[in-house]
Amino acid sequence: MTWRQINPRFVRQDHSGLRAAWYRDTSDRGGGELMLWLDSLDRVVAFQLSREEWPSLRHYVAEWQSGSALRIGKVEEDAPTSRPRIRSTPIMRFGPRSNPTDATRLLTYFRENAHAVTPHHRTLISSLLSEAAA
Repeated sequence: MTWRQINPRFVRQDHSGLRAAWYRDTSDRGGGELMLWLDSLDRVVAFQLSREEWPSLRHYVAEWQSGSALRIGKVEEDAPTSRPRIRSTPIMRFGPRSNPTDATRLLTYFRENAHAVTPHHRTLISSLLSEAAA
């Protein structure tokens, strides 16, 4: 499935002076999303890209904020069970260095969906992910 932008009126705006934009795919197997935080000039000041692969259900994440390095990590979640119970909150884990293989996975996923994103946003994110994947 390809990304669709969530209508902005349904996206919580938590940061004063910034506008959040949310893109997600509607795949029922795996999938992912992209969150952008944009300034008043429509520049990306932060983003978070996540992807859950199918059928492994490995969950990868990239996080970037202006003035900081791109971070690549994994999301740890409790494994599903057949018994009903409360599952703990997923935790994002970032290592001291980016893993180029994980960055490549995220870059490939981003490129598959990038047509949904504004061209100047697409260029920045692609550039950061490409550098991490090199």
